[in-house]
Amino acid sequence: MKQTLIVSFVGDSSTAQVDLQKSKNEVVADGNDSATMTATVRDTKGNLLNDVKVTFNVNSAAAKLSQTEVNSHDGIATATLTSLKNGDYTVTASVSSGSQANQQVIFIGDQSTAALTLSVPSGDITVTNTAPLHMTATLQDKNGNPLKDKEITFSVPNDVASRFLDLPLYFQTSVIT
Repeated sequence: MKQTLIVSFVGDSSTAQVDLQKSKNEVVADGNDSATMTATVRDTKGNLLNDVKVTFNVNSAAAKLSQTEVNSHDGIATATLTSLKNGDYTVTASVSSGSQANQQVIFIGDQSTAALTLSVPSGDITVTNTAPLHMTATLQDKNGNPLKDKEITFSVPNDVASRFLDLPLYFQTSVIT
């Protein structure tokens, strides 16, 4: 008589180790663009672990995870990260054995919704060599995120510049990142 037995080997979830990867380093802070965070769970022998609870956390309330607790399927658990605010966010994936892993994701302003705001003093203005005119140009996306490393060019129309023949016209710029 011949009999067939099916044997399944299950990894040791008490020794679960988690590794965390991200789909991209830089994400647009528009609430739609996202980074997929992928946690891989293995035991100390390298076996993928099924049905291990992975907890995802992010270090700021300004960023949102699609889910914070996911059971691994074939050793994999995923969550997506979005934000409306620019900044550097750290995502942590952890498992009940105490193992955890971190990844940093950078959110940047949305260039497609860029708007320039120019602030100048109100009222009559007298400009001299010792009393310059101070203007502030701010480049932000629709969510108020500054857009860094973008050039803003100031120009003065010829009819205005010709009124200042005796004064040197120059612009001083400051870049704030």
